[in-house]
Amino acid sequence: MKKLLLLGLFLFNCDENIFDNNECCSDSANSLDIYDVWKQNNPLEQDSNGYYHFGYNPTGQSDSDYGTVKYITEQPTTRVFWTSPDSFFVEYMGQLIGQPIINNSTYSDGEGYGQQLFYIYSDFIGDTLTIYGSINASIIDTVFVIVK
Repeated sequence: MKKLLLLGLFLFNCDENIFDNNECCSDSANSLDIYDVWKQNNPLEQDSNGYYHFGYNPTGQSDSDYGTVKYITEQPTTRVFWTSPDSFFVEYMGQLIGQPIINNSTYSDGEGYGQQLFYIYSDFIGDTLTIYGSINASIIDTVFVIVK
């Protein structure tokens, strides 16, 4: 009986069920602000157009690097979805597989802060990468990263 009650609470909360539209508890009072981009433990320089400049210089044993997008949401513990039109490619078992440089989702913490990693490799030198964070279709923020 307890399991059935817990399942019911999970499926039907905020006067909606999880199968309706995946927008629960009024996202309209929320906001998303990507306020900084970092490389390792250092914030990146931002130019007058708002573009961040990422100096490609991988450390470690790999020919790749990572950046970090830092953000804040107005409401704590908010799920933020990530995507990018920019992809990296790997060959696996004779097939070329592409993946966006940032993906999946993260949750902001109890104060609304959060972060997500994105992938950089040498083919991106000279490119401007675009990263989108969203809470829903109407709450979206974008950041641009120039790889040097």
